[in-house]
Amino acid sequence: MIDENVIVKGNPISNSERFQLQNKTNRTRQLLIVLMVVMTIVLINDSIFLNMSNLYEHASTLILMGFFYKFLSDDTTNEIVSLLMWTLVILASYFCWKNDGLYDTAILIYPCILIGTSLLSGSILLFSLLAYMVCSLYGLAWVTELGVIDAISVTDNSIWAKANNLALVLFFYTISLRFLTNENLKLITRLVTENEKTQEAQAKAKVAFDLNP
Repeated sequence: MIDENVIVKGNPISNSERFQLQNKTNRTRQLLIVLMVVMTIVLINDSIFLNMSNLYEHASTLILMGFFYKFLSDDTTNEIVSLLMWTLVILASYFCWKNDGLYDTAILIYPCILIGTSLLSGSILLFSLLAYMVCSLYGLAWVTELGVIDAISVTDNSIWAKANNLALVLFFYTISLRFLTNENLKLITRLVTENEKTQEAQAKAKVAFDLNP
């Protein structure tokens, strides 16, 4: 008989796992709200200052995030997080391709995506995104050198040097994030487990007291 456990995809989970799952869902919901507000502001900025040059992309992304928010639940959190992060990284690389390559502002989204992924998902998604980001950096450097992208640079430094520096920063940034996230997760798990043991001990003490008034 399962009293304090919940069922996820047909399998019972413990209180600590339930807490982590609900916490992840709540954080994902909060992140989606923040992203939708940011995308709305970006959309307004694009309409006023950029002559709606990216209106379709921003509007489509905002609508897609609305769908993610609507269908977010404990059962779909992992899938929504994966779709959200891949949407953001592809959108960022697209804007870099469309505008100033490695010098475009959209490149600053990469570290933010890594932070969100580290907090909401596991190593497989995190390092998959990192691999895509690194490949996109060198791809942008290559097409910039070929003249496909007319990037606006304020320095005469090599575009390959910039790609190397960005790739190294992202790599060590990801490793650091993963380490910190794992440590925090271990701490949360230990606290929840200790709380479960305390509640169990209190319940046993209450039963013993009721049997021996």
